[in-house]
Amino acid sequence: MDEDRRILKIQNELVTYETFTATPPYQFLNCTRGALNTNPGSHEEGTRVGLLDVDTWPIFVRFTQNTNIQEEVADRLGKIYREAGFKFTYFDGAEDVPPPFWFTVSRAQWLVLKQLDPKPLFAEGACKSHFSWHILTRGNAFDVFRPEVMKAAIRAYPAAEAQQVAKDFTSVNFGWIGYWPPNKDTIGTQPDMIEYTNQSRRGLGLPCESLGEFGSVEIAPAHGRQS
Repeated sequence: MDEDRRILKIQNELVTYETFTATPPYQFLNCTRGALNTNPGSHEEGTRVGLLDVDTWPIFVRFTQNTNIQEEVADRLGKIYREAGFKFTYFDGAEDVPPPFWFTVSRAQWLVLKQLDPKPLFAEGACKSHFSWHILTRGNAFDVFRPEVMKAAIRAYPAAEAQQVAKDFTSVNFGWIGYWPPNKDTIGTQPDMIEYTNQSRRGLGLPCESLGEFGSVEIAPAHGRQS
């Protein structure tokens, strides 16, 4: 379990705990009732207690793949997709699917894809496996890299991955290019870093996106738009 994300589920109530005992009498210690705005209440003896596998963002809970919860969520996503009139989709968060990834990631994507009508014109995802090549137009959009490691990370990840997946006639999204203004913790995103990334992806014929906020650009007007 991730630190600070220890959550028990007792019926409709969530309970956080700090630690537990591994010898009798087994106990969860330093508990807080009614976590995440749930209502604390009484529970009958013998009520089943569940353990939520929550990642570092409390809004993300990893599903147990051996139940039908994945199908239930896929059905809801399909309804939202149809009602909103979406035409493409992005399967994010593959790192939050339990292993083995080659099976569970592609199965989760497939279950959702079955509920999408009409089928997406194109689809991208955080992870592409052998069994999802027919689902994703592109895959493996790498998250933003900090300025200090940007060039090395571009070579090690999207550039290397692009050459691998080209063998099955598919491609990757070169990633989300982040922008950091200079401050005491970083040298900031420099023009040569953007140029290096852009030329690398152009040489491979791949798309990429930029990720940032106008407020960050205004902090360092010499690097971008002036306010």
